[in-house]
Amino acid sequence: MDSSGYSLAEIFPSARWVFPSSGLRPLARWPGEVISQWFDTWDISRLEQREELQTEGLRESVSAVINHVVLPEVALLGGKWERLVLAGVSQGGATAGHVLLNLNLDQLGQEMNLNVNIAAADTQRNRIGGLMTFCSRMPFPNRALAETRAVLGLGTAVGDEVVKNTPVLGQHCVDDPLVRIEYGRQFKEAFERFGADVTWKEYATGGHWIKSPEGIDDAAAWLEECVGMERKV
Repeated sequence: MDSSGYSLAEIFPSARWVFPSSGLRPLARWPGEVISQWFDTWDISRLEQREELQTEGLRESVSAVINHVVLPEVALLGGKWERLVLAGVSQGGATAGHVLLNLNLDQLGQEMNLNVNIAAADTQRNRIGGLMTFCSRMPFPNRALAETRAVLGLGTAVGDEVVKNTPVLGQHCVDDPLVRIEYGRQFKEAFERFGADVTWKEYATGGHWIKSPEGIDDAAAWLEECVGMERKV
């Protein structure tokens, strides 16, 4: 809730809110255990250990989100990519970040038979509405954009215009005990290195979740200013 007691869905009631969930995946570290996760990790406190374990699940999750969430929603929008906002919490935010990095709007538009050919110079169209992440991180940090995409190997030829033109909001609580603040800052630094316009918000307390009410206030202001969403309350 924001400082007036409203949720984002209440602040922006004309928006369509879609909440995909991760599938069940086995844990490499604990054979026989299966949990709901977008991708596997070996040690959440030391994400650089056995980093390669993230690859398969992240590749599958990114592909699934693009094909089964993003494309149907953009079809409902008549190909208006600039009205699509990706968002996620924790692993969901990490997955959403890699979804943005692997979006080829022209190619996907052609596959959907939509008239959405996007000129490289058209910065208002060669973008999606925005990317919002909360207490998240950047899988495979400290790489160039092409190297980051190559890790998943989705085989889509993508330029950097969509990433550069799409506004990004990242929020993280300094006392997050699960995804430490330094991992959140890696997310910020990675997207800045890729050329994105990143709005970064840190909160002293709040743990591993969305900071309320400050974080909701900040997210609503960002959606209004940077994405152009019209608030009702």
